[in-house]
Amino acid sequence: MKKDFIFIATYSLLAGIYYSFIYVNPMNDHILLSELIIQLSGCRGNLPLSGLFSALIGFIAEMLPLIVLEYYGGSMIYKKFCISSVYVFSRCPNRKKWMITEIFLLFLILLLANIVSAMITVAISAVRFSLLVDSSGIYVLFGHIYIYTVWIFLISYSINIMSVYKGSALSFNALMVIQFVLIGFIGVVEPLTRFINADTVKICIFINPISHLILGWHKDVEELIYNDNSLFCGFASIKESILYISFLLIVFVIIGIRLIDNKEVIANNMEGE
Repeated sequence: MKKDFIFIATYSLLAGIYYSFIYVNPMNDHILLSELIIQLSGCRGNLPLSGLFSALIGFIAEMLPLIVLEYYGGSMIYKKFCISSVYVFSRCPNRKKWMITEIFLLFLILLLANIVSAMITVAISAVRFSLLVDSSGIYVLFGHIYIYTVWIFLISYSINIMSVYKGSALSFNALMVIQFVLIGFIGVVEPLTRFINADTVKICIFINPISHLILGWHKDVEELIYNDNSLFCGFASIKESILYISFLLIVFVIIGIRLIDNKEVIANNMEGE
């Protein structure tokens, strides 16, 4: 755990500096807390993420710290499973209890990293600008931390589970491809309206987890974004995003536990295959 706390401290400091100096961009010399968080969630000033290729690349760049977290968390359970499958499960076959503990630890570490990095980002921004804590700021901050933590967990957790079967290198690359495909799907949403009705497209937007990361599109913070793109804006509320992302969390956890419970003891090095 000591190594994990050192990582959290280092990551949070670097991520806080990265976000506060590059992505916090107030229109005046002051910024609302809610506006600051919106800018950390896919929107900068009055330029929300759109289908433009340059905007998608910019969003991927904004997600680089998240990818670092996904890489770190993507081997935590797998490494322990490789050891436990030989030295622990042979004597204590209760894998479900072991997995629940490891899942909790993984989620806790990712949650702490997101909380601390957000606090550092806010603190640095408060020094650089005049930060105003508005009534919706805490609500938006909570939504940002929870939704991003769950998404990072889903990717990291999936990498761990897939690694047990296919090795960590292939698993990480595969999940990164899936994540980038989901991001790229945003870029083809508007052209889809030429072939599919708008209601169906909006359902596709809601199903895509990446959409829920962009808080500026949510209807309960829509007034903070200077954009009238009805196709994206207002597709869900933060509460609805929390419920949807929580549903995915439960489904992924159950499937992962079942897969690990049915996996044979690892007696060889998956990375060498």
